[in-house]
Amino acid sequence: MAVASAPVSTTALFFRVTVRPENESEIVPRVLCSFSYSLDGKRFTTLGKEFVAREGQWVGAKVGVFALAGAKANRLGFTDFDWFRIETVGGKEQ
Repeated sequence: MAVASAPVSTTALFFRVTVRPENESEIVPRVLCSFSYSLDGKRFTTLGKEFVAREGQWVGAKVGVFALAGAKANRLGFTDFDWFRIETVGGKEQ
């Protein structure tokens, strides 16, 4: 089930998962998560709605990239990736 999608026609694509406490002063804060993408690595567009990470429903982010062909297409969609990298906000690779 797709939660959000966006058409893209570029060779480079950046993804971001933002995880933040709803209220930092709470001992165990509710954690809010959101996903976004960028074509240039600078201006990000939100995908879907921000949601509360709950035990048993969401633990960590699962990264997946795939292509879909439109309903009127007479062939299957495809995608090809050379590599990907995961970094923290500070830019340190994990």
